Amino acid sequence: MVSWKEEYSVGIGELDDQHKSLFDLLDKLSVAIEQEDKLSLGYIVTSLELYVVFHFTSEEHLLAKHGYAGLEKQEKEHTVFREKVAKYKAEMSSGDKIQLAGEIRKYLFDWLVNHIIDLDKKYAPFLIE
Repeated sequence: MVSWKEEYSVGIGELDDQHKSLFDLLDKLSVAIEQEDKLSLGYIVTSLELYVVFHFTSEEHLLAKHGYAGLEKQEKEHTVFREKVAKYKAEMSSGDKIQLAGEIRKYLFDWLVNHIIDLDKKYAPFLIE
């Protein structure tokens, strides 16, 4: 199971709530993998994909609104992430759904934690100020 930890907090309620929602979706993905629920896997991966777009759009808008200097780096990271998720999703239509879902979960969890800790926490003081 994957879960949110307070150490991931950026101190901005709206963005923390969105990050928590991503962790909730990853947790649902974990449950579907454990239960080998192939029917739910596609739905959950699509939900993750759509929610990621919503979150990235919200985050980028907020950073642009406040003139954050690191916005371009955030956008590039977000683009790489979206492309990777789209690739995994396409592979799921013809491959081993359970194995690919496990790869997606690992990639998403690792990326999300590293992204929050390495990049998102850098904008937090700027936005809070």
